[in-house]
Amino acid sequence: MSVRMLIVDAVQNAKAGHPGMALGMAEVGYHLCRHVMRYNPKNPKWFNRDRFVLSAGHGCLLQYACLHLAGIQSVQTNCSYFFMTGPLGQGVANAVDFALAEAHLSARFNKPDAVVVDHRTNPAFSPFQVKTLIGKLSRKEGTSKAHHGTFDEDDYQSMKEKVKWNDREPFHVWPMSDAVDATRGYSEKCLSHLVKVLPGLIGGSADLASSNKVYLKGYKDFQSHSPEGRNIRYGVREHAMAAISNGIAWHGSGLIPFAATFLVFSDYMKNAMRLSALSHAGVVYVMTHDSIGLGEDGPTHQPVEHLCGLRAIPWMLVFRPADGNETAGAYRVAIRNREAPSVIALSRQKVLANLEGTSSDGVEASGYIVSDNSGDGGLPEIILIGTGSELCLCEASAEELRNEGWGVRVVSLVCWRLFDAQSKGLET
Repeated sequence: MSVRMLIVDAVQNAKAGHPGMALGMAEVGYHLCRHVMRYNPKNPKWFNRDRFVLSAGHGCLLQYACLHLAGIQSVQTNCSYFFMTGPLGQGVANAVDFALAEAHLSARFNKPDAVVVDHRTNPAFSPFQVKTLIGKLSRKEGTSKAHHGTFDEDDYQSMKEKVKWNDREPFHVWPMSDAVDATRGYSEKCLSHLVKVLPGLIGGSADLASSNKVYLKGYKDFQSHSPEGRNIRYGVREHAMAAISNGIAWHGSGLIPFAATFLVFSDYMKNAMRLSALSHAGVVYVMTHDSIGLGEDGPTHQPVEHLCGLRAIPWMLVFRPADGNETAGAYRVAIRNREAPSVIALSRQKVLANLEGTSSDGVEASGYIVSDNSGDGGLPEIILIGTGSELCLCEASAEELRNEGWGVRVVSLVCWRLFDAQSKGLET
């Protein structure tokens, strides 16, 4: 029960998470860590440890809980030694690589009188079918609702009573700022208005419509019995989604396609996105969870290099709006521009609705001054350039510097490519 209740408490305290698989597989995780796997909690790098691959990123809470209860001192630091996969399709290949490495090392270094790599690598894997119940213990168990999200207070207390779990002091997480909404939320509002005035707007998400906030409410799904629908459910098919969107744009009938997923999953659709740019297809790519502030999914879903890669694609317009004003401006430019694809990178974490000094019109210039205390015609001593959710950090930093007497200018650089196309006078 320790494993299961630690999972429940973690989700409740974080106010988010994916407890379903972790609760359903709690016994499996416990028996693997307690009775099957060989490892040393005091030496996570022990060469002959058993390697464990969790090919279900949404179940990572189970791994964290088991590592913690097994005595791993710092789960955050050492969880990389107990491999789990992030974006889909990695796990089986990782397991094959582990087996290949074991076979290779044992063949090279084992001697008849000295077994260095103490493992047997059988020629085939051994599948085990384990009957589990998603969200076991909660009132949601056995339903898709148990996959993600927190538990209401009655359900939470009921789970504690079922296992006779003693109450403990809650873990307090202090808010970092007085946030209002994420830019993906402002994007949802933009789409809800655009669909009413743009009869050609059509699109969908690769199984993430609720997270990307792109479902067109009040409009049908595109299906065989409702081909007039304007919501397309692509499923977990990012590349197909981008390729289909290209076809819709190339049709030349005035339809405006949009395609949505997490920014980190742009890797799965990069070739089709390059074709969007090379063929000047006006696809609008809505890509949310655009920074390290994306919640419980962790480093595997944190896009770091992706913005640079997308900005490097010729003719691709990459917008990273900072607030509601800039999000509206990004959509306006992207919708008007039918000769190039656009990426609108949006945050999951909340930001202020409208920062002082931002403007939707400024997005068309792509780079503009948000604030400046250097005086009329004066040159600033410091220029802080920011995009997206980091623009508010630039503003906060500028305020501290100004209090120390510095002349600081804050610039929002929403779209690098459009800025490069501006006159040199604007750049200075």
